[in-house]
Amino acid sequence: MVVSRKLLVAPTQTFQVLVRAQTTAPHVRQGLKPWTEIPGPTNIPFLGNFLSVRAPGVEPRAWNFHRLGWHLGDRFQDMCRLEIPLRSPYVFLFTPELCEKLYRSIGPRPIRPGFSALDHIRRRDPTFTNAKGLLTSQGEEWYQFRKKVQRPMLNPMSVLPYHRELQLVADEFIAKKIHRQLDENSEVPDLFLDDLYKWACESVCVIALNQRVGCLEVDLPPESEQLKIINGVSTILKTTADLDNGIHFWKYFPSSSFKAFTEACDIFKETCFKYIHKSLEEIKHKPHTADADKTLLEQFHDRGCDEATTVVMALDMIFGGIDTTSHTVAFALYNLAMNPKTQETVFQEIKSVLPEASSPIPQSIDKLPYLKAVVKETLRVNPAAIANARTLSDPLELNGYLLEPGTNVVPFHYYIMNCDRFVEEPKAFKPERWIKGHAEFENIHPFAALPFGHGVRMCIGKRFAEYEVQVMLMKLIRKYRVEWHHEPLGMKIHTLSFPSKPLRFRFFPR
Repeated sequence: MVVSRKLLVAPTQTFQVLVRAQTTAPHVRQGLKPWTEIPGPTNIPFLGNFLSVRAPGVEPRAWNFHRLGWHLGDRFQDMCRLEIPLRSPYVFLFTPELCEKLYRSIGPRPIRPGFSALDHIRRRDPTFTNAKGLLTSQGEEWYQFRKKVQRPMLNPMSVLPYHRELQLVADEFIAKKIHRQLDENSEVPDLFLDDLYKWACESVCVIALNQRVGCLEVDLPPESEQLKIINGVSTILKTTADLDNGIHFWKYFPSSSFKAFTEACDIFKETCFKYIHKSLEEIKHKPHTADADKTLLEQFHDRGCDEATTVVMALDMIFGGIDTTSHTVAFALYNLAMNPKTQETVFQEIKSVLPEASSPIPQSIDKLPYLKAVVKETLRVNPAAIANARTLSDPLELNGYLLEPGTNVVPFHYYIMNCDRFVEEPKAFKPERWIKGHAEFENIHPFAALPFGHGVRMCIGKRFAEYEVQVMLMKLIRKYRVEWHHEPLGMKIHTLSFPSKPLRFRFFPR
């Protein structure tokens, strides 16, 4: 049974980080159990318990970690402990209440683990000496970088200069990658996901670089710069999944995965830098623009951001903006195809603001609450990131246990968002649950579904990602009815979630 969110939200002031005790056994004095007593899989001497993570019928591979993690949640209910040799311990959280307590206990400079290999490379690359970016920096270094870029990135008006161009990108995608490629069954080719990557790359480059880069050109050669960017991101994400898990021997003995990762990082960086520096040169010679029409790069420039900060921010926007948005659109289309009534409801809403398929999208899409709910429900069922993570700087009491500084705490939101302990009918695709006034809205704990993270370390590009996805779905659903006539589409993990099989959608003109 799901309990009302009003009853679950405890006062913020009750969630305090425990002051480090001045005793060798703080848990004894405070009546708390040590973190080593948190339940977890069976320990293997000298190897910890990470290798004991198993689930019936699930292959123990990184791409199945959402299913393995689900099994841990079902088995241990509230939280569990995982240990990896030569690594700080991990504590997984499986309830929204514990997630809330963690997030509210973290200070203004949260430490987020992950992307260890990327951090390793950037620390040794002179390019990143003065700006490592938001992905890999921590503490004061992260705080100072974010302070420089957050105002333009979080301003609701910052999406407006890209409004028209993002529509043109979506229109070109539909014309070239759907209309021209449908077979006799109105089905797109098996490589449709690759085409979505091209759309996402073109869209994020419009935002990060204020220029088109030609990702939607027909028959791009494999050695093209556009595919170097797209394939570079794909390789980085796939190899990151291998490198971040387990013991980091690659720091001392470079593995084949680390070599592939390094090569992909170099190619991605050098290719993107060509476009970024071109955009910066154009800004220097561009006539004055009204504040409302200024792009992100112009806003960074006007706010006095140094070139290193601007370049790295643009680079990270491209890196983080391809697989995330393309996979979200893919899963949204699948969920709509499998739920025709829901698709019809969102179509009627879109039609109310786009009388014709060729009608331009209005600048404000606030009148489309159901479309926004479709995106949010998609991110509940198929989140881009299945979990979040924080590394503790101070001791923290959770659920009667004392967690030590350095512990990696992982709110496993994929489990929480899809568990009937916290969400009514979790297997049903019901966008209505996210609309204020609906009966289920009040029953969802506000810390259950956080697909973009929480607090100051939440995804800084959230607003742009949502806008891109909404524009694409508006264009697609207004023009086509989408269907799926194959085996169910699953989800796998390579750092981020991705569709488990080719996207063989059928599109029928309305």
